[in-house]
Amino acid sequence: MSEKKVFTACNNYVILRVEKIAPKLSEGGIIIPLTAQKEGDKHEAYLYDIGPKAEVTCKIGDRVIFNQYDAKALEDKKQQFIVCKDVSIMAVY
Repeated sequence: MSEKKVFTACNNYVILRVEKIAPKLSEGGIIIPLTAQKEGDKHEAYLYDIGPKAEVTCKIGDRVIFNQYDAKALEDKKQQFIVCKDVSIMAVY
C-alpha cells in the first residue's frame, strides 16, 4: 500500500523530501529557513515527485544534490519538502 502524496509537482518542477532537521537560529534567536542557510549553494534531499514536463535522469527515491537558490521550502506536519525546477538537480548518488 503506497502512501498518499502530500504535494504533487506540476510542469517542469520536482519536489524533494528533506530529512527533518532542527531549525538553525541566528544569534538573536530568529529561525533561519533551510533555503536561506549559507552553507554553500547545494543541499541534499530525496526525490519525492516529478512533474509531467520535467526532464530528469533520476527516479523517485533517489538521493540528490540540488541548487538551493532555485528552491522554495514547503512544510507538512511531519516532513519538510523543497520544490524546484528540474534543472536544479545537480547530482544523484
